[in-house]
Amino acid sequence: MSEEIPADPYDPRGLRHRVMACYIFHPGSGTLLPWPADIGADEEQFYPFFQGDGVNPEFPDRERRITAAPAHIVGNSIVRQLAIHQCLSMKAAFPGAHWSQPHLVTAHLVAQRPKPGKTSPVSPNYLHQDLEDTAIHLIERIGVTGGQSVIGKVAAAGLHPSEASPNHILYKCTLRPGETLYIRDSMVSHHANAVSVDPDYDGKDGPARRCTILMDAKPFNLEPYYA
Repeated sequence: MSEEIPADPYDPRGLRHRVMACYIFHPGSGTLLPWPADIGADEEQFYPFFQGDGVNPEFPDRERRITAAPAHIVGNSIVRQLAIHQCLSMKAAFPGAHWSQPHLVTAHLVAQRPKPGKTSPVSPNYLHQDLEDTAIHLIERIGVTGGQSVIGKVAAAGLHPSEASPNHILYKCTLRPGETLYIRDSMVSHHANAVSVDPDYDGKDGPARRCTILMDAKPFNLEPYYA
């Protein structure tokens, strides 16, 4: 799947690839329907994406256009089942009146593709909060080192894990393919470290890469892509 993800135009080094898919989840019936992308003047399909003030200072007050995932990825049974399972899990873990209404599910498929001597970081490259509960689903991890997921206290937001004091770091793990990390955003900050090419990787399985699906769900409104 990751080989189909185009380069992220917001990564000037060209070491991160990204597409986005959106769905509407109906909690009552458990159904998931795709939400159509916008179409630009050049016929490019995209989703406008704005994270809100202070969430990602790398793009302050700036709307980004995230390339829409192709139809066969949007309709992929694994991606769809991940979205449904995540919504049902969040509903069970964090019940509330908002689950009586439809939810927008956004799925960012992100492939970090480092090169020898060049690491591939995430954005933002420090502990942060997204203002909504999130899950990180690891899809592929081939020929890379690094990429450790780090959970910190809210007070550590804005710091790289290497800058945070040890008592501000709550949890660390290196996800393997098929594993998921759920994040209760209001209670913690979070980050994933950059990945590098494993010096022992022989390249037989294609470019070194770490591919994740970042998903969140929130009550549907008329500005569905704005965090």
